[in-house]
Amino acid sequence: KEAAYLKLLEDLKNDPWGKAYKMFTKKKPMSYTLMEEDAEKIAQDLFPTHPSVSWVKQHCKDPPLFTLEELNAANEKTKTGKAPGPDGIPPEVTKAIISEHPEECLEIYNRCLIQQSFPACWKVAELLLLPKGSTGRFRPICLLDCFGKVLERLLSSRIEAEISLSDRQFGFRKNKSTTD
Repeated sequence: KEAAYLKLLEDLKNDPWGKAYKMFTKKKPMSYTLMEEDAEKIAQDLFPTHPSVSWVKQHCKDPPLFTLEELNAANEKTKTGKAPGPDGIPPEVTKAIISEHPEECLEIYNRCLIQQSFPACWKVAELLLLPKGSTGRFRPICLLDCFGKVLERLLSSRIEAEISLSDRQFGFRKNKSTTD
């Protein structure tokens, strides 16, 4: 495995659009067929439309820029072995890009912070419907781009550091459960 992995890395260095690129960007096969109208109904049930919300931007002091340490910590939390999002870039490649070019990536994330924006392309999800046995029901999985997930982690760590939750707050907390 290690020899094959090293050969793949060498091929990637020699030809960035060759075998490695094709392997990482190939389409995922559909494991079942679903009628288009059924898929649309399932998607509408899962994601109902709501009236848009108009957010008022508050003028407050600019937050401190993200640091390389924060970026490295967020990058370390990227789980490997997971399916790529709509951009087709697997988490392993995202981690490698951020590790090899941290300053450039940090500049992009800091630009998002300064502009108070989350790029629209990182908000797009690829919806996979996994069948739940033969019940005719589906478990939805939304695949997101890994670069957007890293920005989410950067923002989340900042928010968690700023807020203090009650000891009685169990939902949406690490190592706690609402059943507790």
